[in-house]
Amino acid sequence: FVAVVTGTFARVRDEHGSAFLGHEGDTADRAKHLTNMWVTAVGLLRQKILQAREEGVKVDLEVDEVQEIAVVIKNHKWYQRFVSLVICLHGVAMASDQYDATDVWREFITYCYLICNILFAANQVCEFSAAGSFTRFWESALNKFEVFCVVS
Repeated sequence: FVAVVTGTFARVRDEHGSAFLGHEGDTADRAKHLTNMWVTAVGLLRQKILQAREEGVKVDLEVDEVQEIAVVIKNHKWYQRFVSLVICLHGVAMASDQYDATDVWREFITYCYLICNILFAANQVCEFSAAGSFTRFWESALNKFEVFCVVS
């Protein structure tokens, strides 16, 4: 077994110069593609807003455009990091909540809960928009869990 793995590793290294270079290149290409999609989506949205503002009409986005923008936002690494930060903040707030805390501390924790729940709800709206339909949204076990966490 070790000989097979070592031989395969050596063959890949000889063919590609590095056994990990292909994966790193694919990851970098995917990140660049997502960034380009983000820039394109934001640019198109800005263009529509400016055009509507010049014409003096409301911005009218089609469902497909909203879904495309939501998918790009949902897949953006900084958005995912922000949602993770909100989850961590909410966890710290829950861990620091005390039964015999002062009124000031309880008020602070309450505002932390409120802000985190509003951000969770906004995340769910983005997830729902990216899914395109309630059925596709509800197929994901993670979405069900997140809805349960936000509601409770």
